[in-house]
Amino acid sequence: MSVLDQLPALSKWDPETTGEGSLDPLGMGSIADRIADHLAPGVRARMRDPHFVARIALSAVVVQEYSHLRSTDGTTRADIALEWNVLESMVRHQRDKLLSIPFPGSSKASRALAGDGRLSPATYLRGPRVFGFTGVYRPYCVDTGVLDAHGRPGEAARELVEAWEKDRGLEGFLNYDLSTEGGLLRRWIANSVEASLRAGESRVEKHTVKAKELAEIILKVGEGPRVRALLRTQLFETSHVLRKEVVELIDRPPIAIDLADDRGVAEAIRPGASDELARVLDAVTRFERLAVTMDNCFRSTLSTFRLITPEAIGEDGLLAAGASSIRRYADEAIASVAAIDQLGTELSERVAELVAPVREAPGPVEFFDGLVNRHLAVQQTKGKSPWITDIEEGWVPRQIYREQPEPRDVDAWMHPYRLSTLYSFVEGTR
Repeated sequence: MSVLDQLPALSKWDPETTGEGSLDPLGMGSIADRIADHLAPGVRARMRDPHFVARIALSAVVVQEYSHLRSTDGTTRADIALEWNVLESMVRHQRDKLLSIPFPGSSKASRALAGDGRLSPATYLRGPRVFGFTGVYRPYCVDTGVLDAHGRPGEAARELVEAWEKDRGLEGFLNYDLSTEGGLLRRWIANSVEASLRAGESRVEKHTVKAKELAEIILKVGEGPRVRALLRTQLFETSHVLRKEVVELIDRPPIAIDLADDRGVAEAIRPGASDELARVLDAVTRFERLAVTMDNCFRSTLSTFRLITPEAIGEDGLLAAGASSIRRYADEAIASVAAIDQLGTELSERVAELVAPVREAPGPVEFFDGLVNRHLAVQQTKGKSPWITDIEEGWVPRQIYREQPEPRDVDAWMHPYRLSTLYSFVEGTR
């Protein structure tokens, strides 16, 4: 019996999980995110639809009177209770439209509501204040003044709601005038939020005209010309110089962007970029070449070999190619990141720390050893188990990590840089 056969197997009571640092095994994501801050501060990659800004403005105006309340779990706030009611109304009355709208949590909500269930802390998103639609878009809403730091509606929210009232003929919503249709609609939504907080689950009236109306309102809140114009003004009138330049270049004809991914957007705007923007885009390109090379070699080895020995990896072509190019890629990435680092040398030093275990590797064996050392340090910092197990004969990939994606092209980008988000925002406010 081999040593591999003697390794313990997992029973059904001892399942492996993907929640132990299953993303970013070499700890490169935070560096990429810092570089992305140069391009699009206040924006996050998960943002896709600028109309959510108007939805959040509407929500903030409604729930502000319940900011002191918490649901029965002691933590859920009014904005999340409103999300329960919105998602329930959307699932029941606009299910087909949810396929085309990137509503965070819509898939989980649909499953939870099957069989006439209700949304609650147990059935909605884990960490909803981060992953619900209010949480996802909160940084941009705070940046543009739609929300203040405490989640209360800012002046920009009131402007959006006032514009929405005029677009929809629902004046009185903002001022809570109960003699108007708008004021009565706000009271109905507010009562549903309060009832949900007190019940600890969604309490929107399921199959009513009002629930259907709420779903339609949320679906179309950004479609009116006044709201769309305000969303566009917020996008273009910003103090963030490079973010402003990016959206202006995206919007400027005759640039054509066939694929709305970050790299595609970067290639489209690069010819017209200022020197400063060009330096940041070049830093992204060079850092990504380094990151893809390291990630490819680490993941491919885990999926190729059941037992990783020096003899096996010494003959691996991908590792050999990585070892031969890693020093050049590392030096180019460090230099280009240093050229954009506004805080001195901190960011370029983090890139140098990333590549330190592999930069001087003379061959594939030493290169992989360096990748392993980097991975072990990253997982230890996270307080998570490594993806591989050390035994006398070599390294054994843990079973859950043996299936890895095919290696990326070296010129691909593996991290999000928010350029496709800005592209979506420009297109969504035309």
